[in-house]
Amino acid sequence: MAVSAQTKEITILAVNDMHADAYPVVALMNKAGFNLSAVSNHEFDGNIVGFRSVIINSNFRYVCANMYAPDSLRLHVWPYRIIETGDVRIVVLGLLQTGISGLPDTHPDNLKNIRFRKWETVAEEYSWLRNQCDVFILLVHEEYPECVAFLNRYPYADVLIGAHTHKPIWATELHNGVMISQAVSHLKYVSHITLHLKDGKVVKKENRLLDVNAFSLKDEEVQAMVDVFNNNEALLRVLTQVIMFEMELDGQRQIKKLDLRWLTDHILICNVLTKW
Repeated sequence: MAVSAQTKEITILAVNDMHADAYPVVALMNKAGFNLSAVSNHEFDGNIVGFRSVIINSNFRYVCANMYAPDSLRLHVWPYRIIETGDVRIVVLGLLQTGISGLPDTHPDNLKNIRFRKWETVAEEYSWLRNQCDVFILLVHEEYPECVAFLNRYPYADVLIGAHTHKPIWATELHNGVMISQAVSHLKYVSHITLHLKDGKVVKKENRLLDVNAFSLKDEEVQAMVDVFNNNEALLRVLTQVIMFEMELDGQRQIKKLDLRWLTDHILICNVLTKW
């Protein structure tokens, strides 16, 4: 969440892990007034059709500069967007991690006809945007160490908002003059970023994590939406079971949980690897 101290208007950004069946989350993001979202690897877990459904149901745009999808897929993902709040011009550039295969961390069959490039290379190519705005934000779905390494080489942005690692960054943290922010996962926290501008330049940056569960006030309309989603029979289905067991670890007896769906998935993967 980025706040312009000059205009006191709020810009809400997401670095996302949106699954194809995430309509309740999308509906709540629409209600909250999200402005933009990055694209993550999990957007593709439900294949292209699932991601397209998420985009169609969203009232906000998705940005990813290192993803190249043909128009025939109808994804309409932009490399960057410009947000104007009062006299402040904000550029938000979206970027997505790729693994050793050159693809995001999802099943490759879900990425047919989409091409990706290394986000660090693409980000450098878009550095010209620095001269087109007052505030330059990188919305990057990538591991924390890789983000820090990039900032140590290319400090042209004002803020990098990251994800994928789910590392909490509790307060203001600067690398080579660029502030980095990350808000864990599962909507437990919100990154509250305050940028102070003077004469079109960012002169002060602040970040802190807000505990969502600590808020006592509730929006009644939002709560009504949550209640409807929570009472949906399709969402109440039992998808897996968890069994408890004891084990000895480092000389101590510990109680662990085992998700049977996780076990089934891993047995299937092992079988495929064995056959291959």
